[in-house]
Amino acid sequence: MNLPKPIDLVRYRNWTGLTVAELFHAGRLGSDGADKKNIEQLARQFHPPRTPLEYQALLEIANEAYEYLLDEQDITIQIQRANTYQ
Repeated sequence: MNLPKPIDLVRYRNWTGLTVAELFHAGRLGSDGADKKNIEQLARQFHPPRTPLEYQALLEIANEAYEYLLDEQDITIQIQRANTYQ
């Protein structure tokens, strides 16, 4: 099983030439849970699973990538707030 790491998934570029991270931060992957589902879908497109076990592992990787992007977004917001108060 040769699956990507979560950070690799975040860095993949889709047909628009933008990375998954760029699409997420621009709000182009949806909201209210749609962004998570779209990251899962992109993961399946980049690495089509061949078995149910690979499928489940890929979903876990996509969820880790989603959590990474949420953390990154939170850090960005905190930095912006800190700069506003200075």
